[in-house]
Amino acid sequence: QADYGGAVKTLKKILRREPQLAAAQFLLAKMHYLQKKYAVAEDYVRQALQNDPKLLEAWLLMIRINLEQQKYSGAREGLQRIRAAVSDPAVTKVIDEQLSALGNSAPSAH
Repeated sequence: QADYGGAVKTLKKILRREPQLAAAQFLLAKMHYLQKKYAVAEDYVRQALQNDPKLLEAWLLMIRINLEQQKYSGAREGLQRIRAAVSDPAVTKVIDEQLSALGNSAPSAH
């Protein structure tokens, strides 16, 4: 069993010193996600993305959190952000398929 409590305590201590540190906010989100505390995880991941919108790992976590809560519009938003950030056609094809499965038409690839 992982020591989530100790990790959360340490990360919160770091955030008291550097409240805008997206990496610490992301890790706190991940700790809460792993404990199935999705609402708290979502709050922290949103803070991380507010401080660093290009943090793709945070967008991936946001997608997972939203899917766990059946919030498909949030999952679509995360997929769209990741799609906009990558240029690999194989990756964008997979993302487009996922967007389609979530009921959203993705922009066509050129």
